[in-house]
Amino acid sequence: MKLSVLLGAILALAACNKVTYVSPTTMPTGQVSEETGHYFIFGLAGSKEIHAERLCPEGVSKVQSRFTFGDIILGALTVGLYTPRTYEISCGKAAQ
Repeated sequence: MKLSVLLGAILALAACNKVTYVSPTTMPTGQVSEETGHYFIFGLAGSKEIHAERLCPEGVSKVQSRFTFGDIILGALTVGLYTPRTYEISCGKAAQ
């Protein structure tokens, strides 16, 4: 019973959030890449460099950073010691 209350509290406190950047000058092509950033101690330690220009040589239309359901579950199971974050990069071409 105590474990289920603890897990429920952790999941309730784990905020689902996302940050999205959309380029107004680039039209999406449909090519999407996904990468995972690995962070520790509630995200205080760790970093992730994303080289979007390598993934999308013709241009980037959108970059989104978010916690997926799986990311939240892993963070809850490790009580915040490991907190992954998912990045989605959408390629595009310059609008004409």
